[in-house]
Amino acid sequence: MNRREIKAVNSLVIDRLTSIVTAGFHAPPYAHVVAILNAEGCRTSRGNEWTPKRLFRMLQRQGYSGLWGLRRSLEIPDYKNVNG
Repeated sequence: MNRREIKAVNSLVIDRLTSIVTAGFHAPPYAHVVAILNAEGCRTSRGNEWTPKRLFRMLQRQGYSGLWGLRRSLEIPDYKNVNG
């Protein structure tokens, strides 16, 4: 698999993760997310099943600090005046 194909697979996974992560109040546990991805037949760029470590490392390579970082990047900043 070349870099373009790997980028396409990772982009699809990130899109799916976005809907999983934004479904609740907190970022879900890695084991829960991995179970969802594997149940849907979503594979890594090498064709393997997801594990929590593989998911975490893929997110790091994409520039996110894990599921929490992905969720934080999707939040709309609150520009209220802190002083009231």
